[in-house]
Amino acid sequence: MSFKERLNKLSKYAIVPAFLAMEVFAFIGFSFGGSFVLYGSLTLALVVLLIIFSIREINRDGLTNTLILLFPIVMFSLLICLGTYMRSHVYVGDYTLAEEIFVPIGLISVCLCGYLLGINKTFKLKTFLIVLYGSIAALVLVNLFANLINFGPFHTLLYKGYYMYYAGKRSSVPADKMAYTLEGFQIIESSITHYVLYPGLLLTSVFMLFKTSFKQEKKLFLIYALYTLIAVLALVLVPCLLGLVFVILIGAIIGIIYLYNKVEVVRKPLRIAMYVVIILGALLFLIMLINNQSVFSGISDVIANNSLLNRLFNTNGIVSKYNNMLTDVIGKNFLGYASMQVSSVVGVEVHMSGSFFFDAFMFSGVIGVVALSFYLIKGLFNFKKYFLNSDDEKRYKYLLLIFILTFYAFSFLFYDGEYGIYYSIYRPFYMSGPFLITLFIFAYIATKGVKPVKEESVNEEITA
Repeated sequence: MSFKERLNKLSKYAIVPAFLAMEVFAFIGFSFGGSFVLYGSLTLALVVLLIIFSIREINRDGLTNTLILLFPIVMFSLLICLGTYMRSHVYVGDYTLAEEIFVPIGLISVCLCGYLLGINKTFKLKTFLIVLYGSIAALVLVNLFANLINFGPFHTLLYKGYYMYYAGKRSSVPADKMAYTLEGFQIIESSITHYVLYPGLLLTSVFMLFKTSFKQEKKLFLIYALYTLIAVLALVLVPCLLGLVFVILIGAIIGIIYLYNKVEVVRKPLRIAMYVVIILGALLFLIMLINNQSVFSGISDVIANNSLLNRLFNTNGIVSKYNNMLTDVIGKNFLGYASMQVSSVVGVEVHMSGSFFFDAFMFSGVIGVVALSFYLIKGLFNFKKYFLNSDDEKRYKYLLLIFILTFYAFSFLFYDGEYGIYYSIYRPFYMSGPFLITLFIFAYIATKGVKPVKEESVNEEITA
């Protein structure tokens, strides 16, 4: 028996790596250990196992579709790995060399897991989502209990304007702007923005309560009801404005999806509204981009000398953070730039902006942003083929879409990669668990969206 035939026989045990995949992504969803090297190692090992046990299922069409999606991620991750931001933080000790090396390994491995599990016939999306949301719920519970024990309920209201002191050092933000979260194997003081991300993502599970019959699927309904309850408690007992933003955002996404599918008359207005938002957003971004390039100093002066434009594009607190990321990206910072210079002389520190999109200019430069944008746009367009061609249940398809839209919409404005209060933590979006999960989802739907080939029996007539 040849080696290939032996591998083909292993296909009947494909359920083994499919089960292990649940465990791996449970670790990622729970942010177990907080180590990107761990995530990269686990997903790389999972890819090897999936290839061994699924060699017979690999098909050209699905692989080609995945490789098209994978190419921009390869470019993006390599630019990060070789870029000045990552190298400078390795130099000053914020990251290890292993973390730098595992950035491309981890991102590529997660994408390949999406493809290989997409062709694995034993992989059940229903079970995967229960495990994934369960891991996020466990993390949310740990964080919630940590806050109730240390602060008590409603601390963001009761201790508004109060500061904490640790070893005589005052916290950088008041108590109402911080929360306790699990980081690695310890509970630390972190920003409220970081805390609210996980119950917000968990709250997307509320969609399943509208699509699951309590009488027919009581167990499944109660599971998602529990996830929703945990998310609501985490947001209510540690209240903040961003939690309300999450609730409104998820409600808007679910509402738009419902209207688009159920009310035909609103489809055209919704499409027009979407195009208007995209065009306005692109126009504002173009003005911001031009305003921050030394080559267009004349236009920058015009904006600075107009009180309204100056307030809109220069002096307000939100835009000023984004401007730091866009400074001379068409010139000397085309390939990105570091928050610390790669030398013995420490340069001017540039913090993350709070937007994954604008931060990407610092991490990977213009080329990296273009690659990432292509990946996200292509991934969203793949949902159309996924809905048409995949045999997954429709409600789970929508749940994947809602999870992705919620994460990226929130992270475009509020992603916090430097959330430590008494700790120097640098956790860019590409090293976070939720981002890795979205990479997996995009690769998975790209594979499942390939139109299945129908086998046709052909009868040949042999004439003498």
